[in-house]
Amino acid sequence: MNKRVVTFTSDLGKRDYYLAAVKSVFLNGGNASDFVEISNEVSAFNVFEGTFNLRNSYHLFPPQTIHIFSVFSVSDSVSKHVLALYNNHYFIGPNNGFLSLVIPEKPTWVKKIIGFEAEHNLLFPSKNIYAQLAKKMIDGENIDDFLTDEEDFVELSAINPRVNEHEINGIVIYADSFGNIHSNIHKSLFEEVAKGRAFELRLRGAKEKITKIHPHYRKVNSTELMCFFNSTGYLEIAVRGDKVNKLFAIRLNDPIRIEFENNDAASSGSTLF
Repeated sequence: MNKRVVTFTSDLGKRDYYLAAVKSVFLNGGNASDFVEISNEVSAFNVFEGTFNLRNSYHLFPPQTIHIFSVFSVSDSVSKHVLALYNNHYFIGPNNGFLSLVIPEKPTWVKKIIGFEAEHNLLFPSKNIYAQLAKKMIDGENIDDFLTDEEDFVELSAINPRVNEHEINGIVIYADSFGNIHSNIHKSLFEEVAKGRAFELRLRGAKEKITKIHPHYRKVNSTELMCFFNSTGYLEIAVRGDKVNKLFAIRLNDPIRIEFENNDAASSGSTLF
C-alpha cells in the first residue's frame, strides 16, 4: 500500500519547535505517511504569500494528498477551521480565504471541523487540529464526527491586472529566496494584448527599462535587469547574480507597467510609447 502524502505550508518558521511538534503527530504509530514541507517561512500572517506557494505546487502531488495550510491560523473559540475536497486533493486549514486563492473554482465540498474545541487545541491549531485530523484520515478512521454539514467558506479576490489596448498594469505578488519578483501577469494575457508589438516594461525604482522577454538567465549579462515567463506561466523579473527586490527596494503590490507600441501614434509621428 502506498503511503499517503501530507504537505505543510505555514508561517511557523524553522527557528522554534513548532514545526517539529507538528511532524511528531505523524510519527506516533498508525499508518506511515510522507510529510512534505512546501514552505514554512511564509511571512507571518501573510495569506497571499502562503497561497502563492501552495497554489503553484499542490497539483504536482498524487491524488488523495492532504494539504495542510497553516498561515494566520488564529487561536480562539470564534475562528473556524475547514476541510475541503477539490479534484481528489484534500485541504485543511483556517477559514480565512485561503481556499479561494489556491484552487481555481469552487471545491467539491467544504466542511467545518469540530470536536477540537478544548482550550489546549485552540492554542496550537497547526498541531492539535490540522495535523490530528490529517492523521485520522491517514489511519483510515471515520472522521464524520469531526465534521459538520457543508460550511460556507470565506472568499478572497486575487488582484487582476488592469488592461487597455496599449497597456498592462500588474503588481508584484511575491519575492522568492533568490530575490526574483513574481507578477500577476500571465503569458496568455501578455500575448493577447501585445499582438507582436514592441514593449517597454517599467519597474518602480529602476531607471532601466525591459524591452525583451528572455527564455532564461543565461541569455543576459550579469547585473542586467531581465524578465521571462516562468514554469507557472507568469511574468518573473530578475537580475542575474543579484536580488532585484533588494536592488530596487521592491515591495509586494508595487506596480509593474508594460506599455506596448502604439502603431497609430507611430504613423502620425507621435511618440511610440
